Amino acid sequence: MTANAAGAANAADAANSAKTDSAAALLPELGADYRDAVYAALADLPSEEIADALEEVETNLVEVVSELTAEGREIGIATLRARLGTPREYAAEFRAAAGYPPAVGRSTDWHVTPDQLAVVALFVSAAFALVCGIAVTADAASWIWGFSALVTVVFAALPGSWLRTQTPSLDAVPPSRLSFRAPRDAVAAGPGRLGRPDRLGRPSGELRSDLVDIARLWWVFVAVGLGVAVHKAGGSPVAGTVVAMVALLPCVRLGRRVTRTLGRDRRLLWLAVPLTAFTIGLGIGTVLDEVRGRTHYYEDLGAHHVPGRPGSGPVSLESPDTPWTGTGTGTGTGTGTGTGTGTGTATATAAARTGA
Repeated sequence: MTANAAGAANAADAANSAKTDSAAALLPELGADYRDAVYAALADLPSEEIADALEEVETNLVEVVSELTAEGREIGIATLRARLGTPREYAAEFRAAAGYPPAVGRSTDWHVTPDQLAVVALFVSAAFALVCGIAVTADAASWIWGFSALVTVVFAALPGSWLRTQTPSLDAVPPSRLSFRAPRDAVAAGPGRLGRPDRLGRPSGELRSDLVDIARLWWVFVAVGLGVAVHKAGGSPVAGTVVAMVALLPCVRLGRRVTRTLGRDRRLLWLAVPLTAFTIGLGIGTVLDEVRGRTHYYEDLGAHHVPGRPGSGPVSLESPDTPWTGTGTGTGTGTGTGTGTGTGTATATAAARTGA
């Protein structure tokens, strides 16, 4: 009987172990990150308690993932936290249920989320694209700045493409210590789930229509700006015109998508904002270049008398071939029968020198 009980216990342990292994295998990447965060929050507990906590959280995560999959919803950080709470809250509940005191010291759940890094990347790429737009109008190494702007726009779009795999839910996420509330609530820069559209306000119908028309016209300027950038970077005017014509339709469609989906999905901002900043930089750089081109500088070189050319008037130093005219006097002695003096124009002084 005892042997049977021991065998049953071993079988139960094996079943639980297999269940835990299968649960861990079924966890998506976000679920594994959640589990690791819980483990970090319970790092000061005994290893047995941590193992029990991880087994419990893995089981709960698999159940949540199964429910979301059955409902046809995508799995994201917001949905996991809505069902289970934050990793810190989950760890606190486990501590309370197991009779352990709360964690002492700095919370291990504080970290920068990918969404927050994406917001930072948006602002940094926009600032750098603005600088590239200003610098590409310069004469020196303008193609380098143009290429840098292209690389910036491409890499700025990568966070947006990553966010396309996340849940486009409009549920507000509880703010963390590093939540970027200003860009989230005011500027609305971030994935759709970081802010509710009602926080942005709704303009009147007529004003909204005017803003949409202005936005469409602006994206025409963006396409033209790309052509100007190609021309400034060393390309011919024909190449710049071709680039502007090719970029016109994609830019207009991008602006239309951004305008239509801004209240629901802001992922395209990672492409639209750097392009807009680059175009603004082109405008600023063009104005500065025009102002610099209209400013002329003069330097007084003084007067100079050309050696061998008698005269009292100053000589221009602009060109050595500039015709010289003037009047003067000359005296001279000759090998002839006498001496003489002469007065006349500069071209007649040779006769005076010979004593003719």
